Amino acid sequence: MKNLFALITLSLLVSACAGTGTKSISDLSIDRNSDKTRLFFFRPSAFVAGAVTAKILVNGSDIGTLGVTEYLEHEIKPQNFSIKVDYGTINGMGMGTDSISGVGEKGKSFYYLISVDQGLFSAGWKIIETTKSGFRR
Repeated sequence: MKNLFALITLSLLVSACAGTGTKSISDLSIDRNSDKTRLFFFRPSAFVAGAVTAKILVNGSDIGTLGVTEYLEHEIKPQNFSIKVDYGTINGMGMGTDSISGVGEKGKSFYYLISVDQGLFSAGWKIIETTKSGFRR
């Protein structure tokens, strides 16, 4: 019975760390032309909050979650947009959120790094806008 409990606990912990993004940047269509606004997200490796997924919301809609070293892409109509990052699993409850907004244009792409901003007694998400070359590093 102990082994079954340990196995269930371990599987819940491992699944909590994995997001819906991809682990390989080559799975993204960064260089593809589009008549929409394209948003790209990456969560770099970090020790802090490594077991917490980052839930990405665009214009209030959940588009996916990012585990450590995962990528995510999303297309929207050319319009003003807002992005919010929040905790994706219960083990991230209490982490601070972050948000950013932009003006989408036809064929334009935006690149964001999702990191953890650690304070003395707290941690929160941080959205950092970057360039295409900064995103590819």
